[in-house]
Amino acid sequence: MMVYGGPLPGVVVTQLPPEPEEQPEPKVAYPSVRIACDSVWALTQRVLGVPVSRTDSTVDMDFGLGRRAGCLLNAGGNSAPMPPSEPPNPSSGTQEQLTSSGRLGDALQQAGWAYLPQYQADGCDGESQGYRSRESLCIVHWSWGGGDDSDSTYVPSDAWDLEVACARWEPGDSAR
Repeated sequence: MMVYGGPLPGVVVTQLPPEPEEQPEPKVAYPSVRIACDSVWALTQRVLGVPVSRTDSTVDMDFGLGRRAGCLLNAGGNSAPMPPSEPPNPSSGTQEQLTSSGRLGDALQQAGWAYLPQYQADGCDGESQGYRSRESLCIVHWSWGGGDDSDSTYVPSDAWDLEVACARWEPGDSAR
């Protein structure tokens, strides 16, 4: 609703804030953040097919969420273009197939985690997305060599890195 004051003195145009978007409801719950971390760690290793390290500590959740007690998962590898006739293989797939919007994101959602679009960020050298269980929030950060558009001789690395930060979900996290 908009109120128009026209030429009357002291009347200001005011617009109501937009209706909040309904958040997807997660289907999975864990008794603690530590057990949620166990689940995400095991799922990430299975989907990527590479070792994933884990550190339980205070983690920076980014997106202005600050530091919280939780876990940090890290993995890395190399991607090489795949012949189109071969089925996807996480240890040799293209970066697009390994991004969180692909295989890992699908696996999290199939496991009952809700995708949170307000934590989506992407660029030529990385991508971030957020997922939520009933009590936990995980922010997935991928990074890779995005190239240098100003240098035609630049050959980007085929290396990629993954960092997943998980901590307790707080109601304000959805209002971002």
